[in-house]
Amino acid sequence: MKYDKINNTDYVHCLYTYLSNKKSQLKTADNLNICRSTLSHRLKRIQQIMSIDLNNITTIFSLTLTFIIFKYIDIHGGVIDE
Repeated sequence: MKYDKINNTDYVHCLYTYLSNKKSQLKTADNLNICRSTLSHRLKRIQQIMSIDLNNITTIFSLTLTFIIFKYIDIHGGVIDE
């Protein structure tokens, strides 16, 4: 998020879309209206910036859970029910 803001990129959205599409590059590229080679480049860059491996199941789980939590907080205005 901070990287996106500083560098005027949209890597968080790209990563979210990729994970939402169950790592399908074809569907993700279509959703983002970019070619697959551009998506592949972005995914490699995301992995470099974050020092992650998008083929690691634990990483995928952690990122997916993070996005779910962010979405929950956004929907509920930052309030987590007791």
